[in-house]
Amino acid sequence: MLEITGLLQERELDTYEFSHLTFQEYFAALYLKDLGNEGQAKVIERLGDKTWEEVIYFYMSLADANPIITAILNNPNYNTLYIANQYKSWSLVTASIREKINDCNKSYYASHEDHPLIFYDQILALTTLEKHFNNLTAIDEKRLFLNP
Repeated sequence: MLEITGLLQERELDTYEFSHLTFQEYFAALYLKDLGNEGQAKVIERLGDKTWEEVIYFYMSLADANPIITAILNNPNYNTLYIANQYKSWSLVTASIREKINDCNKSYYASHEDHPLIFYDQILALTTLEKHFNNLTAIDEKRLFLNP
């Protein structure tokens, strides 16, 4: 498996690690999903931890994102609202959750002097831009086109 897939590397004799942290983050998210409610609670506990951000993204892609977004909205901050906004346009996120995200964005950014309302506009712009970039398909290394 070491030579064929490249997923694991031997760090030292009989000690292996993933060749890229992304594999570890994905498998951690998969494990948390398999734990059910216990895994969901662990994800919610780590919402403010930047080192868990990729695990949270993977988890929300594998499991129901609505409870995680609800937890974010109950105790929002700049970083967690960004996560919620990333998933706002997903079809699996309910319309009521989308509306709550929008309301939370407005109230959070209007009430926090450390992040004036301009950041609300920036986060929405970044989310929209990222969504469009995700829809790009490479024709070659210099040209891209937007998928319908």
